[in-house]
Amino acid sequence: MGNSSGSKRNTFGTDRDGFRERQGAALRRRLNTGLTGKMLAKSVGVHPDSVMNWLHGRVTMDGVAVAAVNAVFMAHEDYAFLGELYGQAAAPRPRGSAPFPADLCLWFTDGGAVHEAPTGHARFVQDALKVSAEPDDLASYAIRNLGWIECLVRSDGRIRLRYALLVADPKAATRARDWLLSAGQYATDIEIAVWRDGEWEHLSPAGILDASRILGRASVATSLDRIAERDWTVERLSVEGIQFPGLATVVGSVRQGAEPLKAIVGLSLMDTSSLFAIDGGDVTSLWIGPTLGLPTKDFVGRNVLDRSDRNYAALIHCHVLQAVSEGPTFYRLNIEISGRKRHYERVAFPQGPNLVVTSTHLLETGAQV
Repeated sequence: MGNSSGSKRNTFGTDRDGFRERQGAALRRRLNTGLTGKMLAKSVGVHPDSVMNWLHGRVTMDGVAVAAVNAVFMAHEDYAFLGELYGQAAAPRPRGSAPFPADLCLWFTDGGAVHEAPTGHARFVQDALKVSAEPDDLASYAIRNLGWIECLVRSDGRIRLRYALLVADPKAATRARDWLLSAGQYATDIEIAVWRDGEWEHLSPAGILDASRILGRASVATSLDRIAERDWTVERLSVEGIQFPGLATVVGSVRQGAEPLKAIVGLSLMDTSSLFAIDGGDVTSLWIGPTLGLPTKDFVGRNVLDRSDRNYAALIHCHVLQAVSEGPTFYRLNIEISGRKRHYERVAFPQGPNLVVTSTHLLETGAQV
């Protein structure tokens, strides 16, 4: 929708492939100047394969990775990396200069596109939708009805974001979070306004990381709300009803005082199990069983909300935190993961306050959709 108008505006990252293409091009320009992939990987603390995946467009860099790589380039007085990813208005300036040359209006829209709005947020919506309504009403309309996220960056570094709870487009929220983690490092103050139950709720995050978590939760909330509209079956059952012998044995061992992870390892079930770390509201994959058929190289060591399949990511995030707060849970699911239908049962156990281990019994795996 945001691309249909002929108005004068800049658009960056209308889809994942477009962002990956720019990220690869930006890295290639710099790796041709004496910096090697291994040197960059060592500088940012990742495996060299991760850099190669970014370089060749196989994996999208998340906000943490973008910020870390950008810091390496800035240390060598290269301030152009962010601008090549998000547009020149998002590029930081050298030390001692203003964070931004003038007030900057951005829209994060459906599909994760980032748009500059040089004539203001409302006028951008008016041009994009080709309507004649009063501009003052249109920015709120886009937030509450289209799921767009509004961002205003003052020249002194103050940032204001506005979105609607359960409406914000998940990819828009993810892109806004990633932009904030990278370009937002120059923010002097951040305010987030959330449209909830017919009124604006104003939040004052304690820094960039706190603000990024708020945007991450916005993406999760909308994704979970949209799961109900999909042809998915997510059924919570009593752990008493587990029939698969392996899972039933683990549950019995845990009830007798065994640690879930040790019980799963003892029954040789790690190939169909996963391990997650919890830090506040963040959930990170530590292990994914090789027979589960998931791209472990892209998932392990990363926040589950960074996965491209937003609905499945939100579901995992919710169920892992649920196990921490409620104890062992048992679900039977018939859903789509990365374009493939999967029917399975999964039990989740808290392993202390900061770990959750899940074990899965696959019932059926469909063909690629």
